[in-house]
Amino acid sequence: MLEGDVTLYLDEAEVKLKPHDVVVQRGTNHAWVNTGTTPALLIAVLIDADVAV
Repeated sequence: MLEGDVTLYLDEAEVKLKPHDVVVQRGTNHAWVNTGTTPALLIAVLIDADVAV
């Protein structure tokens, strides 16, 4: 999270994020909502899971 006010909604929790917060999201149901009055700026890094078949 670089700029703005964002809330992360999970199945059983809400997390209010501020600039410089970091979230590790591990495949759970989630939603991001911009709760501020200005655009939010986030960085996302996606890493493929190593899944054995």
